[in-house]
Amino acid sequence: GESTSTVSTFAEAIAAVRAADDSTAKVITLGEGTFKAADANTFRIDEPNVTIEGQGSDKTVIDTESYAVSGQAGILVSADNVTVKNLKVTSTNPGASGGAIKVSKIGDGTTLPDVNDVTISDVVITTEAGYGLNLHGVKNAVVTNVKIESAAKAAVNIANATDVAITGLETGKSGWGTDIMFSYKEGSGNYNKASSVTITDSTLANNVIVTERPSTA
Repeated sequence: GESTSTVSTFAEAIAAVRAADDSTAKVITLGEGTFKAADANTFRIDEPNVTIEGQGSDKTVIDTESYAVSGQAGILVSADNVTVKNLKVTSTNPGASGGAIKVSKIGDGTTLPDVNDVTISDVVITTEAGYGLNLHGVKNAVVTNVKIESAAKAAVNIANATDVAITGLETGKSGWGTDIMFSYKEGSGNYNKASSVTITDSTLANNVIVTERPSTA
């Protein structure tokens, strides 16, 4: 019942994924080597039920270079039930407020729809701008054994996120000297929902977790 095909670029693989039925489970298996974007939308993961897996963070690299999906991410996950695992992600400029990997949909300023059931595991991240990992508007996210070697802002940014489980996070150099930031903006439906996050068995280089939420919120 399974259909498989071999292509030479990630752009071809994601095109095939987008052409498939939403309800179908799709797996993009990357071999050893470095995979780069063909354009700003190559690493827009907007199809549900997708797994992107490499051969290990020391063997498979997604290099988004200076491409930024919607000006906010090297890899932008905006669909439900997406898994990214066993690879490394590098980004030169994913957008000043974005992330090398960002999980988010586009809100209207009043409400921000959730991205549901996201898994990021055994991934190494390094970026020269923005955050390493940005979870903005997620529900039921599992982050396991993720190493963020360097980020320009905080290693991890979290906002409007419910039921996030982080295990085995390792952070490195942060331009802000911050491991985890909880973003907040007064009066913005994109930022003012309280987040619920559990962090276990993690090594934080700066031992700094910061929230922008005031005590009145």
